[in-house]
This record gives sequence, C-alpha cells and structure tokens, in this order.
Amino acid sequence: MYPSKYRLRLKKEVLLVIKTGRGRSGRFLSLKLKKNNLGHPRFTVVVGKKVAKSAVARNKKKRQIRENLRKLVKNGDLEISSDIVVIGQKGLLDKSYQQIADELGKLLGK
Repeated sequence: MYPSKYRLRLKKEVLLVIKTGRGRSGRFLSLKLKKNNLGHPRFTVVVGKKVAKSAVARNKKKRQIRENLRKLVKNGDLEISSDIVVIGQKGLLDKSYQQIADELGKLLGK
C-alpha cells in the first residue's frame, strides 16, 4: 500500500478526473490524468464488474496495479504532479503482474 498522500480518495475528485482529465489507453488499462498543484501524484484504481464478476478477482488485480504504482513512486520513476485514475479493461484478468507493470510503464511514459 502506498502512503495516504498518494491516494485519490473522494468520489467527487475521482469523477472530476474521469470527466475532465486527459486519457491514455493501452491494451488492457486506461488512464485519466488531471494536473494538480500538490507537487506529487495521487492515484486511484477502478476495475468494474464488466472486467470480472468475482470481487476476489477484481481486488487481486487492483492490488497488483497499486503495488506497481507504489514501486514507481518509491523508485522516483514517477515525478508528475497529477491526479491519476487507472481503469482496468477487459483482458486484464489474463495478464500477469509483469505484464501489468510493463503496461503501466508505457502509459505513464517510463
């Protein structure tokens, strides 16, 4: 789990990023980014029921995505000041931890 200052918590903040943010899409992940004035990024991860009916499967993939984001922040590879919503898409369940890491790296420009 990454520190609370890196979490995008409020529903209205998440909806604002989704509605007004710039989008980037990959094969099985999408990002919505919106600049913030905090000096560090904030994240949230969304994996809907269309991706997996099972809550256990959705939560596993969200944990894998959050761990990848935590590593990017810890290593200093992610120094953008933006609010970021990571959205899982169909095909995410079949992907390994490393494939998720590679896709996030491409989408975040690392």
